[in-house]
This record gives sequence, C-alpha cells and structure tokens, in this order.
Amino acid sequence: MTIFAGLLEVTLIGSLAALACSLVGPVLLLRKRVLLGDAVSHSLLAGIGVAYLIHPVLDSPWLRVGAAVSGCLAAWSASQLTQVLRGRADAALGLVFPFFFSIGALILALAASDSHLDVDQVLSGNLEASWLERTRLMDIDFGPTASWNLGLAVIVIATLGWLGRRDLQLHLFDPQQGQVLGRPMWLVEILVVLSATTVIVLAFDAMGPILVVTLLAGPGICAWLITKRLPTFFLASVIAGQISVVTGVGMAGTLDLNLAGSIGLMAVTLAAAVLAFAPYYGIFPKLISAKQARTRFVARLLLVHVRQHEIKGDHSIENSLESLCTHLGLSSKDVLSGANWLTTRYFAEWNAQNLATTQAGINLAKLVVEGAEIGHFNQLFQTQRPASLM
Repeated sequence: MTIFAGLLEVTLIGSLAALACSLVGPVLLLRKRVLLGDAVSHSLLAGIGVAYLIHPVLDSPWLRVGAAVSGCLAAWSASQLTQVLRGRADAALGLVFPFFFSIGALILALAASDSHLDVDQVLSGNLEASWLERTRLMDIDFGPTASWNLGLAVIVIATLGWLGRRDLQLHLFDPQQGQVLGRPMWLVEILVVLSATTVIVLAFDAMGPILVVTLLAGPGICAWLITKRLPTFFLASVIAGQISVVTGVGMAGTLDLNLAGSIGLMAVTLAAAVLAFAPYYGIFPKLISAKQARTRFVARLLLVHVRQHEIKGDHSIENSLESLCTHLGLSSKDVLSGANWLTTRYFAEWNAQNLATTQAGINLAKLVVEGAEIGHFNQLFQTQRPASLM
C-alpha cells in the first residue's frame, strides 16, 4: 500500500471521528456538560490499567472494554456526586476525573513500566499509524479497523438521534416538561453518556482522548455562534469538524507536523475565527454593533438638543460644533459621527458652522420627545431621502 493511500485512510479515520464527535458534542454543549467528555477521556486510563493487569497484551480488545467500563463508571459517579453536591457538576467532575486518572497512571507506572504502554501513548494516540490495523476476512482487506468501528458508531448515534429527536429536544431544552409528559428522560441521559463514552473509547487509541475532547467542543462552539436552530446546529457542527480534519491533515502533510496536533490546532483556530467574526455573536460584529448603537444614541441626543435651541431662538450660538461638545459632554469625534448619521439621512444639515434640522428632522424630533423608542427611531427612517424632501 502506498503512502498516499495510507494518508487517505488516515484522513477517513479522522473524518469519521470528527463526525462522531460533531454529533455528540453539541448535545453536551447544550446541556453545559462539555467537560464530561474531558472527565471521561481521562478516566479511561484507569480501565486500561486494570484491563492490562488482567490481560497484559497491548493489542488486546479487553483494553477497550476496560476503558469503556471505566468511562461509564466515571460518568455515573460524576452524576451521582453532582446530586450530592446540590447540582455542582464542576466540583463533581473536579473530584471524579483526577481520581480515575491517578489510579490509571499509578497502575501503568507500576505494572506496565516494562512495556510500550504509558500515559503519553494513551493520551496522545498515534493517528499516523491508525490505518495499519486492518480488518481482513478470507484474506480480503476491508480497510482500517478504526474506520469500521467509527463508521458503525456514527450510524448508531445518528439513528438513535433521529428516532428519538423529540425526546432529545425535551432533554436539551426542557427535561422537566419531558418528565411531566412521562417521557423516558433517564434513558436519554444514559444514551447520551454512552454515546460520548463510545466515541471516546473508539478513538482514544488512534487520535488520543485529548484530540477527541477538542473535536467534541470546537465544532459545537462554532455551530453555537452561527445558528440557534437545532437541525442547522448539528449540520454546522459536522461541517466545522470536517473542515478541522481536512485542513489539519493538509497542514501536517505540508509542514511535516504531528497529525493529531495539527487537527487540534485547526479546530481551535476555526473556533477562534468564528468567535471573532460570527454574525451577531462574534466579537468584531458586537463591537461594530455597539459603535453603531452609540452613534444612533448620539444622533438622537443631537436631534433633540438642536431642535430645542431652534425653538428657543439661540441656535446660532448653541448649535455650533464647539457648543455641542461642551453642553453634551461629548468628544468632537462623537458629535461629528452623530451629525453625519443625521445629515446622511436628511434629518439635519450644516448651516455655516451650525447644525440645523430639516423638516424631516423636526418631525422625528417631535416623535423622540413624545417618547418614541430607540428601536422605532432606528427603523422609522431609512437611509433613502424622506418623501417630504424629495
């Protein structure tokens, strides 16, 4: 098999893992339990260590069984401890996952010190060599075992999510109502935990749990910032996960970098980019919106101030740029910005050095004084020239 074919199979394994994580991650994100994936991933180490003590073979399937049992036990322990601590899930996770991780680290350090199994290998995985373990039947190569495992997990998780989509919506947004309606919310909770544990267990030996946790959180965060509808939320999460894998593989191949690290870096970079530029919820759009809101507020303030002094008859003195800055306590930049908002919409105009209202501005100032809301003020007149001035 060529290196190129191996790279394609590694990309397939990464894409399937990202797809599985992108289906489970949004559920954990909406339930504010993303750290459950981190706790479960670190708790796998205890199960791996115990399984290795029972059957000291590195490629034994019992290692995966032990990891799955350990992950489920850690999730159950965290759930029970959360109830004891009166809903403090963060404190429960802070106690459970270090306990399981410490047990696993000690077992591997004492019992597996003479083997190639160590904490770093378990946590970082080896994605580059994940395609070497093959599924063969009657001397026919059916491809990497990891791709079959992850593909089956994706099918099962997607099928369960589709069949139980109504109960899943109740679990995500109103579990109390689901209980009142007699829906099995406890079963949905168990399936969510089992799905997260299964994804982490199937991917830990290839990608490492740390990368899996990154793919659980990163795509979900991207989707959360882009959309608020549940179907598109999952779709956006899946797309973000695939972009992270493809760009990560490309960067690793171009710069000769660690594959798992590259994918993780691209997932975090994508989440940061969406956090910065996402419409409505991104940092820069919020800054722009805040600046526009300030400009509209200043424009509203200027309009009323200018019109009042026009009524008093001292507008030639009070409506100059210097007087407006002094009386309103604003900088010249803010005043000019607000005045520009008014003049470009034909609510005001500069008369020599003074700001004066137009007929449309007089009508608008009357509405503002009468108590028109800011939202109405912003929507009442658009950028086109008012009909009274045309």
